[in-house]
Amino acid sequence: MSSRKTAVLAYEVEPSNRRFRLRLARYRFQSEALSRALPPGPSRVLDAGCGRGRLPRYWRRWGAPDKQPEFTGFDLLPEKLQQAGDSGYARLLQQDIARPWPFPDGDFDAVVCEQVLEHLDDTALAFALGELRRVLRPGGVALIGTPVFKKLEAWLVPLWQPLNLWLHRLRGKKDPDHEQHLTLEQLRARVGEAGLQVEQARGFRIMTLPANWLEDYEWYYRLQQGLGARFPGACIEATLVVRRPA
Repeated sequence: MSSRKTAVLAYEVEPSNRRFRLRLARYRFQSEALSRALPPGPSRVLDAGCGRGRLPRYWRRWGAPDKQPEFTGFDLLPEKLQQAGDSGYARLLQQDIARPWPFPDGDFDAVVCEQVLEHLDDTALAFALGELRRVLRPGGVALIGTPVFKKLEAWLVPLWQPLNLWLHRLRGKKDPDHEQHLTLEQLRARVGEAGLQVEQARGFRIMTLPANWLEDYEWYYRLQQGLGARFPGACIEATLVVRRPA
Protein backbone atom coordinates (compact mmCIF):
# COMPACT_ATOMS: atom_id res chain seq x y z
CA MET A 1 0.00 0.00 0.00
CA SER A 2 1.41 3.39 -0.97
CA SER A 3 2.15 6.14 1.57
CA ARG A 4 -0.54 8.22 -0.15
CA LYS A 5 -3.13 5.51 0.45
CA THR A 6 -2.26 4.96 4.10
CA ALA A 7 -2.23 8.72 4.83
CA VAL A 8 -5.85 9.36 3.78
CA LEU A 9 -9.05 8.15 5.44
CA ALA A 10 -12.05 8.04 3.13
CA TYR A 11 -15.03 9.56 4.96
CA GLU A 12 -12.86 9.49 8.13
CA VAL A 13 -13.30 5.71 8.23
CA GLU A 14 -10.95 3.65 6.06
CA PRO A 15 -7.61 4.00 4.26
CA SER A 16 -8.01 5.09 0.67
CA ASN A 17 -6.32 7.19 -1.98
CA ARG A 18 -9.00 9.93 -1.76
CA ARG A 19 -10.86 11.65 1.10
CA PHE A 20 -14.27 11.39 -0.63
CA ARG A 21 -13.80 8.33 -2.79
CA LEU A 22 -17.05 8.01 -4.70
CA ARG A 23 -16.88 4.22 -4.87
CA LEU A 24 -17.31 4.23 -1.08
CA ALA A 25 -20.02 6.91 -0.84
CA ARG A 26 -22.76 4.32 -0.56
CA TYR A 27 -21.51 3.23 2.87
CA ARG A 28 -21.86 6.70 4.33
CA PHE A 29 -25.35 6.88 2.80
CA GLN A 30 -26.27 3.55 4.44
CA SER A 31 -25.44 4.90 7.89
CA GLU A 32 -27.31 8.14 7.27
CA ALA A 33 -30.36 6.30 5.88
CA LEU A 34 -30.42 3.86 8.82
CA SER A 35 -30.11 6.82 11.21
CA ARG A 36 -33.38 8.17 9.79
CA ALA A 37 -35.18 4.82 9.65
CA LEU A 38 -34.29 2.98 12.86
CA PRO A 39 -36.23 3.54 16.09
CA PRO A 40 -34.45 5.15 19.05
CA GLY A 41 -32.71 2.70 21.33
CA PRO A 42 -31.82 -0.92 20.51
CA SER A 43 -32.60 -2.44 17.11
CA ARG A 44 -31.45 -5.33 14.93
CA VAL A 45 -29.85 -4.87 11.51
CA LEU A 46 -28.90 -7.63 9.04
CA ASP A 47 -26.05 -7.08 6.59
CA ALA A 48 -26.84 -9.66 3.90
CA GLY A 49 -23.63 -10.23 1.95
CA CYS A 50 -21.51 -8.25 4.39
CA GLY A 51 -18.22 -8.60 2.47
CA ARG A 52 -15.31 -7.15 4.42
CA GLY A 53 -17.62 -5.58 6.99
CA ARG A 54 -17.78 -1.89 6.22
CA LEU A 55 -21.29 -1.21 7.55
CA PRO A 56 -20.57 -1.16 11.33
CA ARG A 57 -17.38 0.84 10.81
CA TYR A 58 -19.19 3.56 8.84
CA TRP A 59 -22.02 3.51 11.35
CA ARG A 60 -19.63 4.36 14.19
CA ARG A 61 -18.68 7.57 12.36
CA TRP A 62 -21.89 8.54 10.57
CA GLY A 63 -24.70 6.84 12.51
CA ALA A 64 -27.09 8.58 14.90
CA PRO A 65 -25.90 8.48 18.52
CA ASP A 66 -29.42 7.86 19.88
CA LYS A 67 -29.77 4.65 17.82
CA GLN A 68 -28.22 1.40 19.06
CA PRO A 69 -28.29 -1.17 16.24
CA GLU A 70 -26.96 -4.67 16.76
CA PHE A 71 -25.43 -5.83 13.49
CA THR A 72 -25.64 -9.39 12.19
CA GLY A 73 -23.73 -10.20 9.01
CA PHE A 74 -23.43 -13.11 6.65
CA ASP A 75 -21.38 -13.85 3.58
CA LEU A 76 -20.61 -16.88 1.44
CA LEU A 77 -16.82 -16.46 1.44
CA PRO A 78 -14.81 -17.34 4.58
CA GLU A 79 -12.06 -14.86 3.69
CA LYS A 80 -14.60 -12.04 3.65
CA LEU A 81 -15.95 -13.08 7.05
CA GLN A 82 -12.40 -13.11 8.39
CA GLN A 83 -11.91 -9.54 7.18
CA ALA A 84 -15.23 -8.53 8.78
CA GLY A 85 -14.41 -10.21 12.08
CA ASP A 86 -13.26 -7.12 13.97
CA SER A 87 -15.70 -4.64 12.40
CA GLY A 88 -18.29 -4.72 15.17
CA TYR A 89 -20.84 -7.39 14.26
CA ALA A 90 -22.61 -9.11 17.15
CA ARG A 91 -22.86 -12.22 14.97
CA LEU A 92 -21.27 -13.39 11.71
CA LEU A 93 -22.31 -16.45 9.70
CA GLN A 94 -21.21 -18.21 6.55
CA GLN A 95 -24.35 -18.34 4.45
CA ASP A 96 -25.33 -18.52 0.78
CA ILE A 97 -27.77 -15.70 0.02
CA ALA A 98 -29.51 -18.00 -2.47
CA ARG A 99 -30.29 -20.62 0.22
CA PRO A 100 -32.82 -20.30 3.08
CA TRP A 101 -31.67 -17.70 5.57
CA PRO A 102 -31.39 -19.04 9.16
CA PHE A 103 -33.48 -16.33 10.82
CA PRO A 104 -37.11 -16.21 12.05
CA ASP A 105 -39.77 -14.23 10.23
CA GLY A 106 -39.66 -10.52 11.04
CA ASP A 107 -36.42 -10.84 13.00
CA PHE A 108 -34.79 -7.57 11.87
CA ASP A 109 -35.70 -3.89 11.97
CA ALA A 110 -33.58 -3.26 8.87
CA VAL A 111 -31.74 -5.25 6.20
CA VAL A 112 -28.88 -4.01 4.04
CA CYS A 113 -28.10 -5.89 0.83
CA GLU A 114 -25.49 -3.96 -1.14
CA GLN A 115 -23.62 -5.00 -4.31
CA VAL A 116 -24.75 -8.64 -4.01
CA LEU A 117 -27.87 -9.24 -6.10
CA GLU A 118 -26.10 -8.57 -9.40
CA HIS A 119 -24.19 -11.84 -8.89
CA LEU A 120 -27.40 -13.95 -8.89
CA ASP A 121 -29.41 -15.44 -11.72
CA ASP A 122 -33.11 -14.63 -11.99
CA THR A 123 -34.29 -17.52 -9.78
CA ALA A 124 -31.76 -16.84 -7.03
CA LEU A 125 -32.46 -13.11 -7.18
CA ALA A 126 -36.18 -13.63 -6.63
CA PHE A 127 -35.49 -16.06 -3.80
CA ALA A 128 -33.07 -13.69 -2.04
CA LEU A 129 -35.53 -10.80 -2.20
CA GLY A 130 -38.24 -13.10 -0.83
CA GLU A 131 -36.03 -14.05 2.11
CA LEU A 132 -35.13 -10.42 2.69
CA ARG A 133 -38.82 -9.53 2.95
CA ARG A 134 -39.52 -12.50 5.21
CA VAL A 135 -36.87 -11.68 7.84
CA LEU A 136 -37.71 -7.94 7.82
CA ARG A 137 -40.35 -6.93 10.35
CA PRO A 138 -43.55 -5.36 8.99
CA GLY A 139 -42.83 -1.67 8.60
CA GLY A 140 -39.07 -2.31 8.57
CA VAL A 141 -36.71 -0.72 6.06
CA ALA A 142 -34.22 -2.28 3.64
CA LEU A 143 -31.40 -0.77 1.60
CA ILE A 144 -30.88 -2.64 -1.67
CA GLY A 145 -28.07 -1.57 -3.99
CA THR A 146 -26.65 -2.78 -7.29
CA PRO A 147 -24.82 -1.38 -10.29
CA VAL A 148 -27.35 0.19 -12.64
CA PHE A 149 -27.25 0.51 -16.40
CA LYS A 150 -28.83 2.91 -18.82
CA LYS A 151 -31.35 1.35 -21.19
CA LEU A 152 -28.95 1.44 -24.14
CA GLU A 153 -26.16 -0.13 -22.07
CA ALA A 154 -28.47 -2.94 -20.95
CA TRP A 155 -29.62 -3.52 -24.52
CA LEU A 156 -25.99 -3.78 -25.69
CA VAL A 157 -24.94 -6.29 -23.00
CA PRO A 158 -24.76 -9.24 -25.47
CA LEU A 159 -22.30 -7.22 -27.57
CA TRP A 160 -19.96 -5.74 -24.96
CA GLN A 161 -19.99 -8.59 -22.44
CA PRO A 162 -17.75 -10.92 -24.55
CA LEU A 163 -15.35 -8.01 -25.12
CA ASN A 164 -15.27 -7.27 -21.41
CA LEU A 165 -14.52 -10.93 -20.68
CA TRP A 166 -11.67 -10.92 -23.20
CA LEU A 167 -10.17 -7.74 -21.70
CA HIS A 168 -10.29 -9.20 -18.19
CA ARG A 169 -8.46 -12.33 -19.32
CA LEU A 170 -5.94 -10.28 -21.30
CA ARG A 171 -5.11 -8.32 -18.12
CA GLY A 172 -4.87 -11.46 -16.02
CA LYS A 173 -7.97 -10.62 -13.97
CA LYS A 174 -10.64 -13.09 -12.90
CA ASP A 175 -13.72 -13.38 -15.11
CA PRO A 176 -16.56 -10.94 -14.32
CA ASP A 177 -19.24 -12.72 -12.30
CA HIS A 178 -22.21 -10.40 -12.75
CA GLU A 179 -25.36 -12.24 -13.82
CA GLN A 180 -27.61 -9.17 -13.78
CA HIS A 181 -27.28 -5.93 -15.74
CA LEU A 182 -30.27 -4.04 -14.41
CA THR A 183 -31.58 -0.60 -15.21
CA LEU A 184 -32.97 1.31 -12.25
CA GLU A 185 -36.49 0.63 -13.53
CA GLN A 186 -35.78 -3.12 -13.66
CA LEU A 187 -34.37 -3.07 -10.12
CA ARG A 188 -37.48 -1.26 -8.91
CA ALA A 189 -39.65 -3.87 -10.64
CA ARG A 190 -37.82 -6.82 -9.08
CA VAL A 191 -38.13 -5.29 -5.63
CA GLY A 192 -41.82 -4.58 -6.16
CA GLU A 193 -42.43 -8.16 -7.26
CA ALA A 194 -41.05 -9.28 -3.87
CA GLY A 195 -43.73 -7.27 -2.07
CA LEU A 196 -41.52 -4.37 -0.97
CA GLN A 197 -42.42 -0.71 -1.43
CA VAL A 198 -39.80 1.63 -2.86
CA GLU A 199 -39.57 4.93 -0.97
CA GLN A 200 -36.42 6.42 -2.48
CA ALA A 201 -33.77 5.76 -5.13
CA ARG A 202 -30.33 7.22 -4.61
CA GLY A 203 -27.29 7.21 -6.88
CA PHE A 204 -23.74 8.07 -5.82
CA ARG A 205 -21.64 8.88 -8.86
CA ILE A 206 -22.59 9.98 -12.34
CA MET A 207 -19.05 9.18 -13.42
CA THR A 208 -15.59 8.45 -12.02
CA LEU A 209 -12.69 10.33 -13.58
CA PRO A 210 -9.55 8.29 -14.40
CA ALA A 211 -7.25 10.28 -12.08
CA ASN A 212 -10.13 11.02 -9.66
CA TRP A 213 -8.17 13.80 -7.89
CA LEU A 214 -11.39 15.79 -7.51
CA GLU A 215 -12.49 13.18 -4.97
CA ASP A 216 -10.29 14.92 -2.42
CA TYR A 217 -12.76 17.83 -2.31
CA GLU A 218 -15.99 17.87 -0.35
CA TRP A 219 -17.71 20.19 -2.83
CA TYR A 220 -17.21 17.60 -5.57
CA TYR A 221 -18.57 14.84 -3.34
CA ARG A 222 -21.63 16.96 -2.52
CA LEU A 223 -22.13 17.77 -6.20
CA GLN A 224 -22.11 14.08 -7.14
CA GLN A 225 -24.47 13.23 -4.27
CA GLY A 226 -26.86 15.98 -5.31
CA LEU A 227 -26.89 14.70 -8.88
CA GLY A 228 -27.29 11.14 -7.61
CA ALA A 229 -30.32 12.09 -5.54
CA ARG A 230 -31.97 13.85 -8.49
CA PHE A 231 -30.90 11.51 -11.32
CA PRO A 232 -30.25 8.08 -9.75
CA GLY A 233 -30.88 6.24 -13.02
CA ALA A 234 -28.00 8.13 -14.65
CA CYS A 235 -25.51 6.89 -12.06
CA ILE A 236 -23.15 3.92 -12.17
CA GLU A 237 -24.72 2.41 -9.04
CA ALA A 238 -27.83 3.08 -7.00
CA THR A 239 -29.48 2.06 -3.73
CA LEU A 240 -33.20 1.71 -3.18
CA VAL A 241 -34.67 2.53 0.22
CA VAL A 242 -37.61 0.15 0.53
CA ARG A 243 -40.08 -0.82 3.22
CA ARG A 244 -42.02 -3.96 4.03
CA PRO A 245 -45.69 -2.97 4.28
CA ALA A 246 -46.97 -2.94 7.86
